[in-house]
Amino acid sequence: MSRPASLRTTFAVVLAAIAVLSSTGTIALVVLSQRSRQASEELGGCVERQLVVEDVQRDVLLLDRARNPALRENLGRDAVARLQRVVELAPTPEERAPAESALATLVAHVADRTRPDVDPASFREDVVAEGALAALEQLERNRLSQARARADELARTANVVGAATGFVVVLGTLLLIAMVRRRVVRPLLGVSTRMAAFGRGDLSVRVEERGPLELQEMARAFNVMVDRLATQEQAHRTYLAAVAHDLRNPIQTLRLAVASQASAASDRVLTIVGRQLDRLDRLVGDLLDTASLRAGRLELALGEHDLRDVARNVANLFAGTSPQHTLVVDLPNEPVTVKCDATRIEQVVTNLVTNAIKYSPEGGTVKLSVASADDTATICVRDEGVGMTPDQVEAAFAPFSRGDELRKSVKGHGLGLFVARRLVDEHGGTIDVESTPGHGSCFTVRLRCDAT
Repeated sequence: MSRPASLRTTFAVVLAAIAVLSSTGTIALVVLSQRSRQASEELGGCVERQLVVEDVQRDVLLLDRARNPALRENLGRDAVARLQRVVELAPTPEERAPAESALATLVAHVADRTRPDVDPASFREDVVAEGALAALEQLERNRLSQARARADELARTANVVGAATGFVVVLGTLLLIAMVRRRVVRPLLGVSTRMAAFGRGDLSVRVEERGPLELQEMARAFNVMVDRLATQEQAHRTYLAAVAHDLRNPIQTLRLAVASQASAASDRVLTIVGRQLDRLDRLVGDLLDTASLRAGRLELALGEHDLRDVARNVANLFAGTSPQHTLVVDLPNEPVTVKCDATRIEQVVTNLVTNAIKYSPEGGTVKLSVASADDTATICVRDEGVGMTPDQVEAAFAPFSRGDELRKSVKGHGLGLFVARRLVDEHGGTIDVESTPGHGSCFTVRLRCDAT
């Protein structure tokens, strides 16, 4: 298989071809221009000789009719001088010979007509002189026609060559543009599109290796990089799944053990243990969800659910878990029904409430509210905790993101908000946060209402 041409080589070849064609056309136009100028000069000479010969014929006619000797002498001298001019204007010996023959005949004719002893009344028509001048005049007329025809032919040829040169340049430019578009722009757009998809987390994208050598090498390097990252991501997901599986097995065993040992005396202790097991299970779930969301494999069980029920379930989950925090639930009287995966939305709210409690180390009120307006349902979780700066707000939803030293002292792995946002995104909703350092934060989830 032949090695593809590089972009530089392709451009050089195309531009060289256009330059050669343009140079050839330019040289042809220069040659035609010189020949046209020569033809114009020749045409001008023919016109001038034609007019001079006509003037000579007129002078001879006047000479034959003049009665005044001085006038005849002047007319004869002028006629001879004009015909000598015709001889001088002839460009070649071949064209000069007929004019010289006519000049000799004219000189003899003028000498005969200007003798002192000649009687003008005896003048007769000089067939020889008039015939020589008529023949010369016809010859110059023919030469004029031929010169005009040559000039016209050169002009037409120059027009054709000029149009052809312009057409070649325009066609070459269009071909160059088409080549650049097909061999450079389209592959580059393909690379750009696939890189954008890769930036959004799609590790299945690959770039077609086509176009100039440089683009093929770029595409090949990109594909190798994506293959390696995909392999690493797959290994990472496999590892997370194995870890989560190994963690969930003892969690389930502990749950069964706690349930089997339940008694009135140990209810409080077992309840605490059960809640901690639930919390640990949620952490493992977040870890698995993070891997699934980043791989784009999360599936939703959609149905119509009342968000008030979701809020009540979360409130019951956190009841009594943190004595220094007060969980306030504000629910409307009317149902707030949305099409969603209730388990996943409950997971979102649970993560937000967990986050609110963690980042309110001094205690305080955590308010969970549900509302609806027009076709939008909202779930708000407000706390009175440490709050965040604008930079921290910007990074809050990144995986494994943590804040300043105070936030780093709080236990957690930085997955809760990342999972919450991705789950809301999967539902076609949005999640926003308003926060002020030292005055707490308010997270708002917005979902579209499909039923009321």
